[in-house]
Amino acid sequence: MGRVERVGELELEQDPDFQRLDWRAQRAGWALMFLIVVAAASGLLGRGPLAKATIAPAGSTLRVEYHRLIRHGTEERLTLRLGARAPGDARVTLDSTLLSSIEIRRVTPRPTRVEAIPGGAAYTFALSGASAPRTILIDYVSDRYWRRAGTLALDDQPPVPLSLFIFP
Repeated sequence: MGRVERVGELELEQDPDFQRLDWRAQRAGWALMFLIVVAAASGLLGRGPLAKATIAPAGSTLRVEYHRLIRHGTEERLTLRLGARAPGDARVTLDSTLLSSIEIRRVTPRPTRVEAIPGGAAYTFALSGASAPRTILIDYVSDRYWRRAGTLALDDQPPVPLSLFIFP
C-alpha cells in the first residue's frame, strides 16, 4: 500500500516499490522492442542479410541462391547459377517435398521441356553457345507454413538440400 505525502496543498499517494517494478517492466519492454527491430533489420523475420543463403556444393558446377526465411504468400526467387559447362541440355530436378511447399509462378529462361518424374519434376533447358556461366531464375510463392525442406539437382550431380522457414 502506498503512503500519502503532502506537497503544498496536494495530498499525493506514492508506492515506491510498485514504481520500481513498473520501471523494470518498462525497461524490459524497451529491450524486447529493440531486439525485435534488430532481428527484423538483420533478416531473421524475413528479407535481410541473415535470411539469404548460398549453396555451392564441392565438385558441382551449380550454385543456388535463395532466402531461407520467407513470408507465406510472398513471391520469392530461387537463383541457379550454372558454372562453365559444355553446350547442351541442362536438367534441373525439384523433389516432391519441395514442390508440395511452393507454387512455381515463373521460370526464366523458359524450359524446353517440363516433365513429372517419380518423386518430383524435371525442367530441361537448352544451353547454346560458348561455355559461359548461365543463370536460371525460379519465381515461386510458398503454399505452406513453418519449416520445409527439399532438394534440387542439376543433371546427374548429387542433390542440393534446401531448407525454408515460412512465416505466416
